[in-house]
Amino acid sequence: SSGINAEYGGVYVATAAKSYEEFFGSGSISLSYVFIGSGTLICLVGFLGCCGAMRHSTFMLLMYFVFVLMLFMVQIAAIVTILVFKDDVTSQIKEAAETKLAEYGDPAKR
Repeated sequence: SSGINAEYGGVYVATAAKSYEEFFGSGSISLSYVFIGSGTLICLVGFLGCCGAMRHSTFMLLMYFVFVLMLFMVQIAAIVTILVFKDDVTSQIKEAAETKLAEYGDPAKR
Protein backbone atom coordinates (compact mmCIF):
# COMPACT_ATOMS: atom_id res chain seq x y z
CA SER A 1 0.00 0.00 0.00
CA SER A 2 2.75 2.48 0.90
CA GLY A 3 4.62 1.55 -2.28
CA ILE A 4 1.58 2.28 -4.40
CA ASN A 5 1.11 5.61 -2.60
CA ALA A 6 4.73 6.55 -3.29
CA GLU A 7 4.32 5.62 -6.95
CA TYR A 8 1.11 7.65 -7.20
CA GLY A 9 2.79 10.66 -5.59
CA GLY A 10 5.72 10.40 -8.00
CA VAL A 11 3.46 10.10 -11.04
CA TYR A 12 1.37 13.04 -9.84
CA VAL A 13 4.43 15.25 -9.41
CA ALA A 14 5.82 14.12 -12.79
CA THR A 15 2.57 14.91 -14.60
CA ALA A 16 1.94 18.17 -12.77
CA ALA A 17 5.64 19.07 -12.93
CA LYS A 18 5.21 22.51 -14.48
CA SER A 19 3.74 24.05 -11.36
CA TYR A 20 6.21 22.25 -9.09
CA GLU A 21 9.17 23.00 -11.34
CA GLU A 22 8.30 26.69 -11.43
CA PHE A 23 8.27 26.80 -7.66
CA PHE A 24 10.97 24.37 -6.59
CA GLY A 25 13.20 24.35 -9.68
CA SER A 26 14.12 21.44 -11.93
CA GLY A 27 14.90 19.10 -9.00
CA SER A 28 11.22 18.32 -8.46
CA ILE A 29 11.09 16.18 -11.61
CA SER A 30 13.97 13.97 -10.50
CA LEU A 31 12.36 13.70 -7.07
CA SER A 32 9.23 12.31 -8.69
CA TYR A 33 11.27 9.57 -10.36
CA VAL A 34 12.80 8.71 -6.99
CA PHE A 35 9.27 8.30 -5.59
CA ILE A 36 8.22 6.13 -8.54
CA GLY A 37 11.31 3.93 -8.25
CA SER A 38 11.12 3.54 -4.49
CA GLY A 39 7.40 2.77 -4.65
CA THR A 40 8.01 0.07 -7.24
CA LEU A 41 10.81 -1.40 -5.13
CA ILE A 42 8.62 -1.45 -2.03
CA CYS A 43 5.84 -3.23 -3.95
CA LEU A 44 8.27 -5.83 -5.29
CA VAL A 45 9.81 -6.45 -1.86
CA GLY A 46 6.34 -6.86 -0.35
CA PHE A 47 5.43 -9.32 -3.09
CA LEU A 48 8.64 -11.26 -2.39
CA GLY A 49 7.75 -11.50 1.29
CA CYS A 50 4.21 -12.60 0.51
CA CYS A 51 5.38 -15.33 -1.88
CA GLY A 52 8.03 -16.47 0.59
CA ALA A 53 5.45 -16.80 3.35
CA MET A 54 2.98 -18.66 1.13
CA ARG A 55 5.60 -21.13 -0.15
CA HIS A 56 7.38 -21.41 3.22
CA SER A 57 10.59 -20.60 1.35
CA THR A 58 13.45 -19.82 3.70
CA PHE A 59 15.48 -18.24 0.90
CA MET A 60 12.69 -15.88 -0.18
CA LEU A 61 12.00 -14.85 3.40
CA LEU A 62 15.70 -14.27 3.99
CA MET A 63 15.87 -12.10 0.86
CA TYR A 64 12.77 -10.24 2.06
CA PHE A 65 14.49 -9.60 5.41
CA VAL A 66 17.66 -8.37 3.68
CA PHE A 67 15.71 -5.98 1.42
CA VAL A 68 13.62 -4.63 4.30
CA LEU A 69 16.78 -4.13 6.36
CA MET A 70 18.44 -2.28 3.45
CA LEU A 71 15.35 -0.08 2.99
CA PHE A 72 15.40 0.69 6.70
CA MET A 73 19.08 1.71 6.55
CA VAL A 74 18.40 3.92 3.52
CA GLN A 75 15.56 5.60 5.41
CA ILE A 76 17.82 6.22 8.40
CA ALA A 77 20.48 7.69 6.08
CA ALA A 78 17.85 9.92 4.43
CA ILE A 79 16.64 11.18 7.80
CA VAL A 80 20.19 11.98 8.91
CA THR A 81 20.87 13.77 5.61
CA ILE A 82 17.68 15.81 5.94
CA LEU A 83 18.56 16.77 9.51
CA VAL A 84 22.10 17.77 8.50
CA PHE A 85 20.97 19.92 5.56
CA LYS A 86 17.73 21.19 7.14
CA ASP A 87 18.87 24.81 7.20
CA ASP A 88 19.89 24.77 3.52
CA VAL A 89 16.59 23.26 2.41
CA THR A 90 14.59 25.66 4.56
CA SER A 91 16.42 28.68 3.17
CA GLN A 92 15.95 27.50 -0.43
CA ILE A 93 12.22 26.98 0.09
CA LYS A 94 11.84 30.38 1.77
CA GLU A 95 13.79 32.08 -1.03
CA ALA A 96 11.67 30.40 -3.72
CA ALA A 97 8.45 31.26 -1.89
CA GLU A 98 9.42 34.92 -1.46
CA THR A 99 10.40 35.20 -5.14
CA LYS A 100 7.14 33.61 -6.32
CA LEU A 101 5.04 35.72 -3.98
CA ALA A 102 6.76 38.87 -5.26
CA GLU A 103 5.99 37.80 -8.84
CA TYR A 104 2.41 36.78 -8.06
CA GLY A 105 0.73 40.10 -8.71
CA ASP A 106 3.02 41.27 -11.51
CA PRO A 107 2.12 39.73 -14.91
CA ALA A 108 5.28 41.18 -16.49
CA LYS A 109 7.48 38.90 -14.35
CA ARG A 110 5.70 35.67 -15.32
